Amino acid sequence: MGSRLLRFTAASLILGGAVLVAALFSTGFYLVLPGQVFDAGRLVSLSKKDSAAMQQSQEGAGQILVATVATGRLRAIHLAFAHLLPDPDIIREEGLLGPSLSFDLFLQAAHSALMESRSLAEQAVEGFLGLEGDGELILRFQSTGFLGSSGGLALALEITNSLMPGLDLTGGQPVAVTGSVSAQGTVGWVGGVPQKLNAARRAGAKVFILPLANLPDVGEYSEGPMRLIAVSSLAEAVRALAGEGWPIPALEGTR
Repeated sequence: MGSRLLRFTAASLILGGAVLVAALFSTGFYLVLPGQVFDAGRLVSLSKKDSAAMQQSQEGAGQILVATVATGRLRAIHLAFAHLLPDPDIIREEGLLGPSLSFDLFLQAAHSALMESRSLAEQAVEGFLGLEGDGELILRFQSTGFLGSSGGLALALEITNSLMPGLDLTGGQPVAVTGSVSAQGTVGWVGGVPQKLNAARRAGAKVFILPLANLPDVGEYSEGPMRLIAVSSLAEAVRALAGEGWPIPALEGTR
């Protein structure tokens, strides 16, 4: 009797261990969830003769927030709880990484895209405000908790807001943003919009700006207390936030 119980216990432990290993085993998919939001004002610092006055004029203003997603390798154990997760998206490994990328290379590419997005945001603002070649606009970017190019539009809006004394694009409220931006000010498609919408709502954002190309991704999220604004350019985003009453010469004939 004792030996039988011992064999049963051993078999149970082996079976339990096998189930645990299987649950932790990677499935070849990645899980995408709502991520954090980051205050763009803390990511960019402006060096300019009148920058101190600009910063003082913006005190008490709202925030321009960078909405992000959280991504991790999906394991079998996650499948049992997927229905409890907020807006989960499951992507095949090759769909996220590409046919020849490892996750490490994917992270390197995402970091390069982040660095490029900073440069493109600066160029977009310079072109938008007609500052090319004046040598006065010097930006310093702080380290971020996200990667990729989808924060480009938020950075461009934050820079624009800082360069226009007396204008608060946020209207004193938190404004969440996602979208890449080109040197010409064109706003491009990004991934993870449903998850970023969820992250923005949890952060209390009153407005969510997204690329026009991502409008089909909104779906059921079009209804709710958070106002959605789809744009195709930096100029459109500024105009939508500033309203028609602001005298902004850069908006005349903008792309």
